[in-house]
Amino acid sequence: MTRLKKKNLEFIRAARRRTSVGIKRILTAAVCLLLPTALALSAVGHTLWQWEQIRQMESEADELDAYLNQKDIRLANAEVYALSQDMKLMDDYLSNMEKARDILNSYPALDEKTSELLTAPGEVAIEEIRLEGDTLKFTAVAEDYREAAPYIEKLEESGRFEHVVYEGFELTDRYRFRITCRLRNTKEQQGRQEHKGDS
Repeated sequence: MTRLKKKNLEFIRAARRRTSVGIKRILTAAVCLLLPTALALSAVGHTLWQWEQIRQMESEADELDAYLNQKDIRLANAEVYALSQDMKLMDDYLSNMEKARDILNSYPALDEKTSELLTAPGEVAIEEIRLEGDTLKFTAVAEDYREAAPYIEKLEESGRFEHVVYEGFELTDRYRFRITCRLRNTKEQQGRQEHKGDS
């Protein structure tokens, strides 16, 4: 091999070494640059994922809060409605009581105590009432059907009627029942009261 060829061969080998070292340096620099970039991109991606999760959780929390607020509002509205219905029923009872008293006061055959007995405040109110001779016919109304029996017993035990007859009922928004009572003879009542006064 000639000297020139040797020199060329050494020059080619040296160039290859330089190229190899340069490539290694470039690769090392690329790895050094790309690795932090990849890590940074990974961290950014993870952070964005976390933000998306937080945003989704906040959205779900807002929806739940809105649902609970609506439920509270519905419950409050239901309570207000129930209270207004109770007040309406109370107004109806008072109105019916006043009407019944007015009607009863228009019958001279009924004394004040009998009128008070029939229209006493309680669970039962009188809606309609009429007096035919000595027979009193009326419709009473109650929230609960179980209130009818004690009311009838009260009328029977009062001693102001010869008999009290339950005529039937009608169930709509409330329990309405019809009663027929025959008034005791006024003289008989007066005699009984005088007898109690003597003893």
